[in-house]
Amino acid sequence: MRVSGRLVKACLIVLSVAAISGVAAVLQFRAMVDATPPVDLFAPTSQVVTARNGDILRAYTVDPARVDPGYVALLLATEDGRFRDHNGVDPRALLRAGWQLMIHGRIVSGGSTLTMQVVRLSERLHTRSPSGKFGQIVKALALERFAGKDDILAAYLSLAPFGGNLE
Repeated sequence: MRVSGRLVKACLIVLSVAAISGVAAVLQFRAMVDATPPVDLFAPTSQVVTARNGDILRAYTVDPARVDPGYVALLLATEDGRFRDHNGVDPRALLRAGWQLMIHGRIVSGGSTLTMQVVRLSERLHTRSPSGKFGQIVKALALERFAGKDDILAAYLSLAPFGGNLE
């Protein structure tokens, strides 16, 4: 089978435009992440339990140094097994969650990392929509540029609603 020179030239032009568009999209996404201010992890936070009338019954703070290392290991294994290895977003977890959603027609498991959960909890984001999840991803990548893993873990321990309905 002989391929005409015009067809080859047209294919090369299409591939070149696609490659340039892909590079431009990556650069634009990177600029968006760079321009996103990080979540303030260093603002004082605590879990507060209030009575029905709004009176504060008890405030709890979390000191990560006092949390059992075995508990932290189990938390990371359950919530974000590659926490120490990614930059705020775990593409494999997102692909797995997306695949399960497509196959089952409902959310079977999440793809959010601890960093993404810190962003969602600290900014009270609704991330069930594609645009909400995209914003969470951008903010998680921005947060990881400014905060260390231990700071993010401490923020998660302080923000996560451990205790079911206590939030």
